[in-house]
Amino acid sequence: MRSMLLAGLVIVATFAGCRHGPSTHGEEAMVQAVSPDLVTDAILAQTSGPGGCVSVAALDSARNSYFPDVDFIHGYCVGEHGDTLQGIVAVDSSGVLYLLDSPSAYRLLARRHPPVVPHLDGADTAAVLDYVRNGLVLMGYMSPPARFARSAAAVPRVALQASGLTAAQIPGTFIESNTGPALAVWVTAVTPTTVEILKALVVKAGGDIQVVAP
Repeated sequence: MRSMLLAGLVIVATFAGCRHGPSTHGEEAMVQAVSPDLVTDAILAQTSGPGGCVSVAALDSARNSYFPDVDFIHGYCVGEHGDTLQGIVAVDSSGVLYLLDSPSAYRLLARRHPPVVPHLDGADTAAVLDYVRNGLVLMGYMSPPARFARSAAAVPRVALQASGLTAAQIPGTFIESNTGPALAVWVTAVTPTTVEILKALVVKAGGDIQVVAP
């Protein structure tokens, strides 16, 4: 798979959670439309601070099927405690950089580049959950490596113990309600050591995602 060099950092055309494949000429042009220092500074703005990173080790670039005209870049670095941290930015063809770690940043991206929204009638649960996961990651609610746990049985034991929750308190991941203008979706996002429980409303017309709990 083709790579390119940006300010001493290797950019590889893969990105967890996005469509994989070699970068195109247009994608490379988008990445090169912004200053390499701006990209790395944006990643460090998300990952620096107490226990965080002082430099970026690598960048991964690829495309996101919900935003096909925007290039997404993951930055990886090692924190002070040896853990791998990640930040996400997006770059469009105008050279606008989006620092994706908050709901407002995600909505700015969606206003300028309306996402390709799947049919949100709730019938295709997998499509709805994939769309929700993508949005939660880009809004900073979920870490990119996190996955959905459909039930308490799918939560790693270490993560459950670290959370202080009991199995009975884990709602799992499912569409709770399909009435009215929005879908109500409960999400249990897990890594090997963490559990995050969220409730999101997904507006059927336009696909806006709003986290309403906890």
